[in-house]
Amino acid sequence: MNIPGRRIATGEEVYTAPFARGGDGLLLRVECIDLLSTGSPAASVSVAVYTRNKEEDWGSTALLTLTVDSTGIAQGHIAPSSSLTSGIKEQLRLKLTGSGAAGSWVLLRVLQPLFYEAARA
Repeated sequence: MNIPGRRIATGEEVYTAPFARGGDGLLLRVECIDLLSTGSPAASVSVAVYTRNKEEDWGSTALLTLTVDSTGIAQGHIAPSSSLTSGIKEQLRLKLTGSGAAGSWVLLRVLQPLFYEAARA
């Protein structure tokens, strides 16, 4: 799953298709390529990570939320969990939400998520 380049405008909400968990932990990186702020508040995009098991509905609480509000790379990490009721479940999806003054936008790309297995001593 990756988004190679997308302009998200103020007030726009975009959900990715669900994708399978690839490990116990996750490193997510989002690159802001360009942005236009037409006033106050400044342009930004919230990138929220949701997770569920296949038989469940999507919850309303994100495991991780990144705010993209300047050019460069924003990154976030979900650490492996030893609990069966928290952490990354079978499926994930992202919700991208644009905010800022009317007419503002952010051009971004979501890089391929990096999954990894928990290390045990």
